[in-house]
Amino acid sequence: PVADSRRAESVFSLAEA
Repeated sequence: PVADSRRAESVFSLAEA
């Protein structure tokens, strides 16, 4: 689902930070 994709992006963003 789209929500899952959004969640994954959030996690990646945190990892980058």
